[in-house]
Amino acid sequence: MLTGESKSLYLLKKGSGIDCDTDSSIMGKWNELRNDNSNINWMIIIVKDGTSEANLYASGSEGLDEMISNINDDNIYYGGFRINLKSGGSKFYHFSMIGSNVSGMKRGKSSMYKGNNN
Repeated sequence: MLTGESKSLYLLKKGSGIDCDTDSSIMGKWNELRNDNSNINWMIIIVKDGTSEANLYASGSEGLDEMISNINDDNIYYGGFRINLKSGGSKFYHFSMIGSNVSGMKRGKSSMYKGNNN
């Protein structure tokens, strides 16, 4: 049984590993995306090579085809999109995508990132 300092290591809350504070537009755009009355229905975030700094890459209001046209095989992407339901309201999804041209080291590092619940 772990006690004291050893036990606290297992209870430590850690961040996502991605620094979203480097680009102030990320949270504003994310909140706009989550708003059902907004025209924005998708957004993409990328992490700068060799850092943990996130940047808003693109966003739009023309749907999934427009979002997909902004993605290539050379980057690692995180983002979200909203789909309006026929019954009213909308459904929100988030995603991560690793391009096939991304090196193995970058792939491995990106797999360690997780959602931030703060």
